[in-house]
Amino acid sequence: MIHALTAGLSVFFFILYLDAGRRPAAVSVKQKVDMLQLKNNAKNFGVSFFGPLVPKVFGEDVIYSVNKKLVWAGIDNITTIEFLALKIAAVFLLPVIGFVLSPVLGYDPLFAIMLGGAGYILPESILNSRVKARQKEIKARVLDFASLLATTLEAGGGDIYNSLVMIGSRLGGELGKEVDKAVHDVRTGKNPNDALINMAERCGVDDMTQLMRIINTANKYGTKVSDTINSYVTQIRTLRRYEAEKIANEAAVKMVFPMLVFIIAPLMFMLAYPAFQQLGSILG
Repeated sequence: MIHALTAGLSVFFFILYLDAGRRPAAVSVKQKVDMLQLKNNAKNFGVSFFGPLVPKVFGEDVIYSVNKKLVWAGIDNITTIEFLALKIAAVFLLPVIGFVLSPVLGYDPLFAIMLGGAGYILPESILNSRVKARQKEIKARVLDFASLLATTLEAGGGDIYNSLVMIGSRLGGELGKEVDKAVHDVRTGKNPNDALINMAERCGVDDMTQLMRIINTANKYGTKVSDTINSYVTQIRTLRRYEAEKIANEAAVKMVFPMLVFIIAPLMFMLAYPAFQQLGSILG
């Protein structure tokens, strides 16, 4: 059992290592090139061999969902077909590796079947965790982004494009990267309104999507954009305060039962125990 657990953990951390794309700290340029070439060859082999199976194994809704998640996670070095093809490869190859290593490691060969399940579940779980972490970071910076945008517009930053150029380098983080992408899109000829909508779609955060729609609506009808953004920021801050108060009130209700069981009940027992002990000695 210990060997089986060790093997399972080894495979788990190996998958995490490949997914994170980590590199050794001290390697030469030639070693980096060789390692990158080896990884690309392995990925190309998996895609070319298992890629045709993707439309047959996964439905269009799954492919669309994975594509959106890759965009929301900010992963642009792998396509949807490549991700799903490597996922299928993990399902088939990990059990084979498990069966080969089972005599050496001394665990039950049936445990190798579980590796196939891990190969199917872990990539999706890692992707979901990346999406959740990235969207959480972006959502936490939306109000800062909106306030900076309104401030630069009011201070004479010009149009939205010039304001985004000023904000992108100062904002940083994942949202800063998305702002830089939007600036690049406008610089290469895309309509600013379309660039803003595309940025919101890449973020996958409702607050950002609503902000971009408000900005585009203000531009369309000639409303002062900075005033519209400030009104939106005030509205969102009010809603978030209400959400925080709601969570605090729910937490207070949830704490009643633990307080009764672990605080009040032991305290009442400690206070009543001497009286019951004395009553018992009298009756005895």
